[in-house]
Amino acid sequence: MMPITRLLFLIPSKSYRAPRLMEAVSRMQKSTDFEAVIGSETPQALAALFPDKFLLLDFADLHASVEKIMAYDTRHALDMVIAFDEEAISLANLANSRLTKSKDVLSVILTMKNKVLTRIALSGSPVAQPEYSYLFASSDGGKTTIRSVSGGAPIDTKILSHDLAATESGQDSKVLEQTLKDLLLKAADAARAIGFPVVVKAVGLSGSRGIMRANNESELEKGILESIAIAGKENCEIRLQVLIERYIPGAEVAVDGFVKNSELIPLAVFDKPDPLIGPYFEETIYTTPSRYETKTIEDIINTVQMSCNYLGVTQGPIHAELRLPRQYSDNLNNFVADQNIDTRPHLLEIAARPIGGQCGDILGFLGEKSFYEVLIDLYLKDDFQPQLAEGAFGAMMIPIEKTGTLKEVSGIEKARAVRHIERVSITIPPGQEVIRLPEGESYLGFILSRADTPEQAELALRQAHAELKILIDDAEAKTAILDKLTSNGGGYEISTYIKTLLSYIKDKKCAS
Repeated sequence: MMPITRLLFLIPSKSYRAPRLMEAVSRMQKSTDFEAVIGSETPQALAALFPDKFLLLDFADLHASVEKIMAYDTRHALDMVIAFDEEAISLANLANSRLTKSKDVLSVILTMKNKVLTRIALSGSPVAQPEYSYLFASSDGGKTTIRSVSGGAPIDTKILSHDLAATESGQDSKVLEQTLKDLLLKAADAARAIGFPVVVKAVGLSGSRGIMRANNESELEKGILESIAIAGKENCEIRLQVLIERYIPGAEVAVDGFVKNSELIPLAVFDKPDPLIGPYFEETIYTTPSRYETKTIEDIINTVQMSCNYLGVTQGPIHAELRLPRQYSDNLNNFVADQNIDTRPHLLEIAARPIGGQCGDILGFLGEKSFYEVLIDLYLKDDFQPQLAEGAFGAMMIPIEKTGTLKEVSGIEKARAVRHIERVSITIPPGQEVIRLPEGESYLGFILSRADTPEQAELALRQAHAELKILIDDAEAKTAILDKLTSNGGGYEISTYIKTLLSYIKDKKCAS
């Protein structure tokens, strides 16, 4: 009798992926010989009834959790640990390296989770990426100074990781005020060297949070202060650091794939037909298959493969965002390239996880496999080559147009009745606070479509969205940090800004 394959799935209790992932596991167990074990930080309803198929873990304590997993392995022989949520991916990779006695790839995951470390790791590689400058406060012997790292020759990211974890200069208001002023002066010099417009990025946040375009020094200062405030809300402390990148004009695309034995298996190349030109970069519509010419798609995939090679990714799902530095006219493949711009696809972000939200739900594959079934098969089968089903797929992340309290969303049934629409779901209930980008971390909901062509899928999404009537009370939101900052003529007075942040953090509003 062949031994049973036993897989440990790490599922955070608040994971939006949980229902679809568990549905995929249930379906696959009927046709594939494996046993599923669930690991989470909160006891599940049936954990007491099935003690050998549930493992209580603390995703924030990697050392203790991996030891717990290894102890479980000695009793029940785990074959693999699988995670798709960023909260649990580091633990899964560390545990797998222990299970297989292979190279520890945790440093790879930590590098990919940090925008600065990713930029530095790819410096000097053939991967095209925006010119950048990272500025941060560093304390040495009680003296605080502003240090910087700019694009160029690669450096040892392990040396920098200490500074990334300790880039605050204490919480003394006078010290913070002077250090912040020094940071703003150095940032202006860095931005001028790169050349406006630039993109300001908060360090340590995912998605489009804390990302703003700045066309001049005034907008640069405002963007830096807002990005530090947004990151401060997330971390409950003020970290004086910022990443500044050259703004790359052109369209954006996304790639979802799976790396197997260091080789990228593309699952989907998504077009983003809405122009993402700033000042904020809120993603809305994804469609696939891509409408770009074959050569452009090949260049996009090759860029992601090279990125994985230089970052050291050997296995697991990846999601990448890229810019195509072109000025487009009437359709995606008609463009005029600026001769002074490197027109190769430029890597913006890459993460060791699948596409987020409900976007993956719309993807259909040959054999009627769901997105998560395909991902699990890719872990288990060496010769599996997934292919998208015929037709086109589209997803819209419903944007939040203003910060406030969601009162009502009407027109949902009309939106669902639009031809080619598969799903309309509002994921934030009425009465709950909603916060728009660059601060907000959630979308109002999702619209999914399937059609014969990407153009039809995109049109259906726009028509369905037009049917929705979204009512938001724009009174001051309780936890929105940007609403608390007092501006004067579009700018911020530094001492007042610091006092506001310190008061916000002291009140623990950031932890709510």
